[in-house]
Formats: sequence, structure tokens, C-alpha cells
Amino acid sequence: MQVYRAVVTASSSTTGSLYVSIPSVLGTTTSIAVSTIGRAAVSGVWTVPDVGDQVVVAVEDDKFSNVFLLYPVETSIAPGSITSTEIATNTIVDADISTSANISLSKLAIGALPTGITVTTNNITNLSITKDDISTNAGIELSKLQNVSPSYVLLGNSASVPTATAVTGDVTINSSGATAITNNAISNIKIADNAVTNRNILFDRALLDLPLNSYNQAIAAGASANVTFTVETTDTLGVIPSVPVSTITIAEGLYFANYVTWWDIGGSAKTTSLILNDAILSSATPSSNSGDGYPFYYATGGLAFYTIGGVIRLRVTNNTAGTRTVNLANFKIIKIA
Repeated sequence: MQVYRAVVTASSSTTGSLYVSIPSVLGTTTSIAVSTIGRAAVSGVWTVPDVGDQVVVAVEDDKFSNVFLLYPVETSIAPGSITSTEIATNTIVDADISTSANISLSKLAIGALPTGITVTTNNITNLSITKDDISTNAGIELSKLQNVSPSYVLLGNSASVPTATAVTGDVTINSSGATAITNNAISNIKIADNAVTNRNILFDRALLDLPLNSYNQAIAAGASANVTFTVETTDTLGVIPSVPVSTITIAEGLYFANYVTWWDIGGSAKTTSLILNDAILSSATPSSNSGDGYPFYYATGGLAFYTIGGVIRLRVTNNTAGTRTVNLANFKIIKIA
């Protein structure tokens, strides 16, 4: 068997036929067929050299009975010269592509990314995502937002940009959302006319937190009477809060109670007493206050006591001549045990 350099004169990737000339033996005008032994089609396509390519062939005898293709002489392929129609479908696999191929993105198909490809922050150009890229149903969690200092709120700044801003001025807010008014922050000009009444003014540490003139109860000179009062209670005493009553009945237990009565101005001292089953638990002599144009007497007291139960009431006594009026009365009782 002899080995010769040959030149391809004809080839077909469809049939696999291949003709070559062997210039050193047969000249350049005579072509002979190359056997298909040792060659085969892949997915219906034969790999054959192009016309004009130099190859190495082996001849079986001096009669050139069989000519075999040994090795094609290496030739270069111009970049971009192979088209998709020249490549059989599914013939190129992952192993055929060099790890250093550096395939440019322009060679990839346009459209959605294949399944399995993960987009990381390095794949996203800075400032490229706009509001139109975010779905209205995105439901972005608050945990994805930048941290905001405790007690700060999101506020549009002068450039209409949401900004974490501390609450300042006359009102403060804590990290739980509770607000408070700064001490001495409310001035006279901030109070509406006729908005402040007796019940809003603090006199001698006693807050008039009661309905003004909810009733008037006249007490004759030297007389005593159970005064009608508005009860406040955390115990279940069968009394509706804010409804004027004269007496209430309490069960056995340990209680804390405080009271306050408000008299019209004038005359000498009046007495307010807290009575349980006709026994005096506490007695108070009113003090006079005529400040801010709201003159009145008031009496207040409080104590803790234990009882087996009974009727509890406020009693007022007018010690001077003439009828005086109890304008307001309030009684708060809390069952401790």
C-alpha cells in the first residue's frame, strides 16, 4: 500500500462521494474515486473535504483498485464562512465548543433567558431598572427597604424624594408609634375660643374631669343629704358609668375609693363624707377657689378599705344659713381583691 498527496476534485456531503487527483502519479487531469470504507455519515451528513483541498490517500495496489482517505491536509476556515444550513441539526454538542470560545452575546438568540440561568447583581447595569420594570402586584416586603432609624418617618423632601426624617417640633413620636405633645408647647393662640371649660382646668391637683352642671342639688342650711354623683368603677357594680346615682351597693372585698364634690361659691365650710352602711369612712372640708373667673368650693378625699359589703354613698352637709347647691360630684371605686 502506497501513500500519496492528493487534491480533491469533487465531493458531496449528501452522498459521501469523493474524487481526487494524484498529480505525482496520474497527473492533474485524472480523477479517481475514494472508497467510503472507514467513513460514515453522521445524522445523514457526510464529512468530506472541499474541492481544492489537499488530502493524504492510500492506494491498495499499483492498479489503484481501492483508494482510501487517510488524512485531510489541514486547511483554515474563514470566520463566518459556515452557515446554519451547512450544519446538520443537533450535530454540535457542548463538548464541541471550546471553554475559551468567548462567544459574543450577538451570536445568541433574542428573547427570554433559558430555564436554569440565574441573573445576579453583576448581570444588571446600574440604574437600568425603572418603575416600569416592577409589577404593580410585586408586593415588595418592608424588610426589603433600607433600614430607617427608630422614631423616624418617611417624608417627601424639598425634591419630592421620600426621606427618613425625625419628627421635631411640638409633637414627638416613639418607635411604637405613640405621639406626645412637648411640655409648654400649647400657647394661648393655639386654643380655640370657648374650648376650655371647668372640667379642663386643674385646680390644686384636682382635675375637674366631670360634666359641667350635670345636675343641681340644693342643700338647706344645717341639712345633710346623700348627694347625687356620677360613678366611675372598674368593678362590676351594676351601675352604668356617667349616669348620676345617689348610692351603690358593693360586695365583700378590698376596695380603693376617691371622691370629689363641687359647690357653688359663698357661705362657710361645707362637709363631704364617704359613708358605708351609715359609718363615715372619710370626711373632707371644701377649699375655696375663685381663680380664672370660675369660683367654687371643692372637697376631695380617698382611701382603701375592706368591707363585708353594703351600701356606699356620698353625704354633704351645708353648715351655713341659706340653701347651697352641689353642682357636681364624682365617685370612683376600684375593687382590689
